[in-house]
Amino acid sequence: MRLEFSDAQKAEIFVRDRGVCAFSGKSLWMLDYGVSPTYGIDWVDHIIPAARGGDNSTENGVCASHFYNSKKRDNSNDNKFMFRNGRPTSYFFYFYETLPLNIADHLSRFSQAQPSDWYFNRALFRFMLGVASIRARETGKVNKRDENYYAKSTLKILNKWKYLAMGSKSIHLRGLAPENCTDDQLALLKIAQFNDQEQLAEHMRACYPWFSTSCTAINLLAHANSPQEINSIAAQIDLEKLPARVASMMQKNLELLPAAYTNSEVVA
Repeated sequence: MRLEFSDAQKAEIFVRDRGVCAFSGKSLWMLDYGVSPTYGIDWVDHIIPAARGGDNSTENGVCASHFYNSKKRDNSNDNKFMFRNGRPTSYFFYFYETLPLNIADHLSRFSQAQPSDWYFNRALFRFMLGVASIRARETGKVNKRDENYYAKSTLKILNKWKYLAMGSKSIHLRGLAPENCTDDQLALLKIAQFNDQEQLAEHMRACYPWFSTSCTAINLLAHANSPQEINSIAAQIDLEKLPARVASMMQKNLELLPAAYTNSEVVA
């Protein structure tokens, strides 16, 4: 029988681990990504899996991205954490040597995190699932859960967050919101103003173009197998229509990859 963590426990672990994936150090704070499909969401991982006798105490849980959580499954031998309790481990230093500035900045910012932040993060995740459901529909995939379903789900946890955060300092005052928010980050923050399911669904539809153009651009990049194909991508996408984070990512990769792919055979 799988012993699940409660929302309160997930929130406690998120704060303790400063909102980073224990396996990779990736930020699991949705707001950092704006309306970008490159986000990672926290999915508490059992250190000792329930199948091997592990319980659902907070001591038996670590903050992990959904990618690593699903990859690990019930493998308790894969507990080589790069981060524990919001700090780099010896595994990290032996492997990477130096802490990147972006991770150091994140760990510093999230010393100010509080349990209610997890609920806002979860509301943003459900909002983005609604945005992603529109793309699924647009690309012909069968998906019973549409933006209206996720709008209702978002509103439910958003109301929980508003109740728990009442009287607390805002995420802006605690440094969890970027100093200079991009337009798509501001769009995510805007969901805090909504009290209506239809408003949320409509806002998902308004944010969808950012998400869709990002997926298209990233897929083009992933399937390019030569410098010529990399260079041709620049003519196929409009960086100004991408979320700021994705535009920056694309620009850097389009500069670096042609030289990396020169005189080499790339396997798709």
